[in-house]
Amino acid sequence: EGDFCGREGYPSYKLTNNSATIRTTKQRIEELEALHNQAALSEQGCIDSVSWSLYEEDGRIKVTFDAIPSEEVRKVLKSNGFKWSRYSKAWVRKITANAVATTRYMIQQL
Repeated sequence: EGDFCGREGYPSYKLTNNSATIRTTKQRIEELEALHNQAALSEQGCIDSVSWSLYEEDGRIKVTFDAIPSEEVRKVLKSNGFKWSRYSKAWVRKITANAVATTRYMIQQL
């Protein structure tokens, strides 16, 4: 049974871009599976007498410090895509393959 004009089925605007949405969702699932099959990030160190630790949690990469890091360290974190989270009291970034590679490179810089 159609609508008031006799049209049946879905309107074209509701079906637009469905294939792209499905494709990107599948790619994201594959990427997350590949990330979780890798060795987990878990490192620790000390910079200018401030100890730090790095770990994964809730789909995020978190970098925590015992004390406030220097302005130079914060600038490096910001330039590598990390944002300060007041909730978790850590520098966080969404976990992606690029984020993992960037974080490993950033740790070597620090």
